[in-house]
Amino acid sequence: MTLRPMDCAEIRDALLSGSAPAGSSVEDHVRACAACAELLRDEGALGRALSIREEPVQGSPELWKSLEGAIAAESGPRAWLRSRATPVRLLVLLMTASAVVAYGGRSVGHAPVEKPAAWLVAFVLAGLACLFILMAPLGRPRPARGVRLALVLGALSLPLGQALFSSASQSSGVAAASFAEQALGCFLYGNFLALPFLFAVWVLERSDRPWLTLLVGVGAVAGLVANIALALHCPNTEPAHIAAGHATIGAALACLGALWAAAGKRQAS
Repeated sequence: MTLRPMDCAEIRDALLSGSAPAGSSVEDHVRACAACAELLRDEGALGRALSIREEPVQGSPELWKSLEGAIAAESGPRAWLRSRATPVRLLVLLMTASAVVAYGGRSVGHAPVEKPAAWLVAFVLAGLACLFILMAPLGRPRPARGVRLALVLGALSLPLGQALFSSASQSSGVAAASFAEQALGCFLYGNFLALPFLFAVWVLERSDRPWLTLLVGVGAVAGLVANIALALHCPNTEPAHIAAGHATIGAALACLGALWAAAGKRQAS
């Protein structure tokens, strides 16, 4: 009785079971099938190696819990806002900054003073440049780290530059107050004005990791928004007052961002 040659499926099943088939029926098949001949060469070493089944790696409960938490976090109004296109998110931030400036830049109870138009334009351009880099779409190459740091440092330095090159004057309609009192008042008022903008950035920014450049840059931009409002609101243009009461806002917010990034990095490690 002549045995029929084995076919490819039977040889595959034999290899999957952990054995290397042999015999005249196998030899008849491999003469005409180069693929099976390669699998069965050297007592089926290649075929047995390819047929080894690895058990699926089971994730730890902590890993699954973290994954479920990340998925659950991507729901609700904030997740919907973060999923908007980058131009839409930037427009919302610009509208928020404009509202902050419109509200905080009102002149109340004193004669109008000359507005530092050139510095206001510089503040706006620096803030826009930082926002375009910090809110760039995911997957798009970002500028080099040195370029990002230079922009952030420039945004932090501009209010100080205004202080160094401003003329010393004070509206006569403002009651005389101590230097520290006026500086502290502008500093607290500026930080209060920065809060809505910071909240908008938190709602719209897509990064889930508090990285240093982002948080420091956001603090610098929020400081610029506050300084634009203060430049329209505050009648005191003395260099020392602007340096102590205005320029310190962005620096303080940037320092808080750096501390937050450091704490997040320490927690992750």
